[in-house]
Amino acid sequence: MNGQIEPNLNHLKYFITAAETKNLYEAASLHRISQPAISLALKKLEEAFGIEILVRSKNRFKLTNEGEKLYQYAKEIFKRFEAIRDDLSKSVEEISGVMSLGTTMGVGPMLIQEKLVDFSKQYPKVNLKLSFGDLKTLYADLQSNRTELCVLMEDRVHPEFKRTVLHEGEFVAVIKNNKKSKTMKNNLYLTMDSPGVDEFLNEAKKKKSFQQELTNYQLHEVDNWEMIREMVRLSGGVGVLPDFMLEEGLEVVSELNVLASRLKYKVVLYHKGEHQLSRVGKAMVRGLVK
Repeated sequence: MNGQIEPNLNHLKYFITAAETKNLYEAASLHRISQPAISLALKKLEEAFGIEILVRSKNRFKLTNEGEKLYQYAKEIFKRFEAIRDDLSKSVEEISGVMSLGTTMGVGPMLIQEKLVDFSKQYPKVNLKLSFGDLKTLYADLQSNRTELCVLMEDRVHPEFKRTVLHEGEFVAVIKNNKKSKTMKNNLYLTMDSPGVDEFLNEAKKKKSFQQELTNYQLHEVDNWEMIREMVRLSGGVGVLPDFMLEEGLEVVSELNVLASRLKYKVVLYHKGEHQLSRVGKAMVRGLVK
């Protein structure tokens, strides 16, 4: 501060090794850097503390009184760092118990799966329990404390729950990527999840051109997005899916995608509030939000 050179931790590390080996060449080799780099590091330390820390004699040297004090302080600093690292790693290991998370089949396995895997690796003593259901069931489970957290695709404010948006996107109309499927695309698959048949048709009614376009399709309401994707693969019909489910082998149907993309979505994390979360729950929230 105030124009002074701040000491560098790497320079302190080099200094400790040099002090213990009493040989600049050996210290440089141990840290896989050049001997001039070691010499420069020691010079920077002298400038930072305003002292002379060693008396040189060719490649060998001895510490001054101030250098000896700095050596002891430097060892203590790194000893404290090790203690901090051990303490923090223990605090991670000590997080244990049951983590109950409710979600839907489309969102859980497909959108937050990687984060759940990372959480399990970071907290191996936590027993992660996932429950799947529709919106009504999942809200009831959260309200009754059967689950501590809930991840859903919707955008409603519930005064009784804390709400955090994890992901935003839009829907896409897709078809199997081959010529044969394009001649069989008269089937249109929608799900009871958002957007449902009614929501899709309401959007279509806003523009007459889409009403005319939809007369070319036979509408089918399917239970979930995974099934829609399979129906598209097998029958060659058109499916409306969240954009995170667009994958190789599927392509966007431009004439319907203008309508589908008007349907936006948000994936939201709900819980009863920070003060009601367990230690495991707080760790899971950090993992999902990051």
